[in-house]
Amino acid sequence: MKLKLLLFSSCALLFSTVLSSAQQEREARFWLTTPARTAIVAQQPNSLHFSSDAGQLSLLTVDDAQHLQTMDGFGFALTGGSAQLLMRMGAGPRTALLKQLFTTGGDGIGVSYLRLSNGASDMNDRVFSHDDLPAGETDVEMAKFNLARTALM
Repeated sequence: MKLKLLLFSSCALLFSTVLSSAQQEREARFWLTTPARTAIVAQQPNSLHFSSDAGQLSLLTVDDAQHLQTMDGFGFALTGGSAQLLMRMGAGPRTALLKQLFTTGGDGIGVSYLRLSNGASDMNDRVFSHDDLPAGETDVEMAKFNLARTALM
């Protein structure tokens, strides 16, 4: 219990310090990680500066009284990994989550578009395509193409 209290207190102090200094500063610091791992969460020397001066930049004005286009809906990508996690949930919690995602009444967010990945995505538990072959084999005619691996069970 003391360890939890100490961790909570430390986090609260850290976040209050960060928020306090962030409110005083008018710049954003950023960190970089490169795919080649030449930089791993390395703070960059240049900062992004913010000011109320518009300078040479274009000015964007939002006029909520003028309607130029309509919104058809909102959505997200359902990856194979997300589908696997959904299927691991109990029926009750999964039903509640799906209702919250797709209904428009109550606390539903009304998702109206859903994009499904074709083949494995970066969130799958394993990498696969619909035409996996042993090393050295090719299938130019796509004769071994098979959608079975994406079926939910």
